[in-house]
Amino acid sequence: VWPWLMHISKQDGTCKMFNPLHCEQYTLQDGWVVASAGLDNDDIFVVNPFTEDIVEPPMFETYCRFQGVTFSSAPASPDSVVFGACSSTSGKYFRMETWRPGEDSWSEKGNLAIFNASDNTWRVLDKPEPIYAELQVFDDEHEGAKFCYLVELGEDLVSVFMRDADEPPRDIGGAALFVDYRASFGLVSPGDGNGNRIYFPRYSEDGKHAAFYDMENKVYDPTFYGVIKEPLNCVWVVSNLQ
Repeated sequence: VWPWLMHISKQDGTCKMFNPLHCEQYTLQDGWVVASAGLDNDDIFVVNPFTEDIVEPPMFETYCRFQGVTFSSAPASPDSVVFGACSSTSGKYFRMETWRPGEDSWSEKGNLAIFNASDNTWRVLDKPEPIYAELQVFDDEHEGAKFCYLVELGEDLVSVFMRDADEPPRDIGGAALFVDYRASFGLVSPGDGNGNRIYFPRYSEDGKHAAFYDMENKVYDPTFYGVIKEPLNCVWVVSNLQ
């Protein structure tokens, strides 16, 4: 199952899905929308504009500026878990909030952890040493945080850094990675000659070619600068569409 790139068309506001394997684009006619009712993104609600269903999580008792919201399943389902990522503008300070329908408040987690939705438990991971401390990704004027990715590849968590460097990129064992600072995915065995590639949330101007880095030839395809575009408000998702 390949991740697809979901984005919102700035022309008409429709939700579109781009298949990087076959380079085909589709328009969704159904789905949930997360909206903010507060100027500081601290009061959210979730609405399906086609069915008019609404899910309203409680407001925060303390200040929280959402940098991202996602769900473990459809928001209206009783076993759904809502995840809210709250951070400072620079990204130096961060916490994760979770909420289930029926609960009166959010639960806070301030460390990198693995969440098990089946029993509502967290496993906090050990804090790692910085790999590229010289990147200074937390500086106010630095956008390097958008070029550092955390990917689940098989049973491992892999860090990916997009940076100018003299050393060659490390081998990823024939896998295919789909990276973005919002969400990233990894396929251990993509098959059909699609391995050893790192896909980015971009495609060619004509919409017929997904943008990726070829690990074997050490080149971007298509040419990375000048002929590709990044859609507005895009994110990689694993679709269950039929």
